[in-house]
Amino acid sequence: MLNAEWPWHRFGVTGVYSSVLMMTGLSINVLGPVGPVLMRHLSASPHSIGSIYSAEGLGNFLGSLLLGPVLSRLRPHAVLVGVSALVFLCLGAVPSCSALHQVASLYLLIGLASGLGNATANTSLTWAWHGAAPQLAAAFNLVNSCFPLGGSAAPLVVLASERRVGNSLAAFSAISVAALLPAAGCALLQPPTAPPPPPEERAEEEKEGAADGSSRAVGGSTVLGIDLGSRRAYVRCTVHAPLLLTTTLCIGAEIAYAAWVYAYAAHHAEMRSDEAAYLSSLYWSAFVAGRRR
Repeated sequence: MLNAEWPWHRFGVTGVYSSVLMMTGLSINVLGPVGPVLMRHLSASPHSIGSIYSAEGLGNFLGSLLLGPVLSRLRPHAVLVGVSALVFLCLGAVPSCSALHQVASLYLLIGLASGLGNATANTSLTWAWHGAAPQLAAAFNLVNSCFPLGGSAAPLVVLASERRVGNSLAAFSAISVAALLPAAGCALLQPPTAPPPPPEERAEEEKEGAADGSSRAVGGSTVLGIDLGSRRAYVRCTVHAPLLLTTTLCIGAEIAYAAWVYAYAAHHAEMRSDEAAYLSSLYWSAFVAGRRR
């Protein structure tokens, strides 16, 4: 196992975390182009695919909430190996399902793995590049651009499966095998360790500010005339909560539109399946190009 003393360790773990985000982009966004075939396979209404997306979204949310308790007990790369294994098993089982609730249950687990995997990868990335802020910004941008990169590759994987195997559902099996790549990378590289906690001066300043009714260098704790009791509660309500809501709505809209644009192109605009796949891939490629800017 290559430890942190290896000169290229930071770049190695950045590549591994990029593969984690690409894995989640592939596993989630494959639903759009393969959705019509999957619904026919399950003898379900085309509109029923929304329940699968809802299950995945719920799992993603729950997985993100598990980050703190899980990382306090397990090393980051052990978590990512488990996440990759879970995605491998669940995606590989999708073609053998015969009912909608079975696929929804599998995607609940895939969402759980995706949320936990994405959060773990981004947290470990900040640990790996601790003390190198400019490089961290570039690495963070690179890693997170791999989610839309996976999204742009998903329609092409479905198209290749349809042409080579004659069955679009084979895309699930292909992506499930690719999900093992992050696990291989995690086995080769030692995970970064959490940096030491920051000094306690700011906490002492906050206590002193609360004692005399002011807040030196850290701001207040009042929102709309309501004192929340601490600066930490203030930041959670005025910064974290709005960011969480905005991110949830934006990412949900991105994924929903990607699924809709393929179905619309193929079934309403009467485009060929390959043209619809290229359109969906182009949509996600625009996100990659935007992040690179």
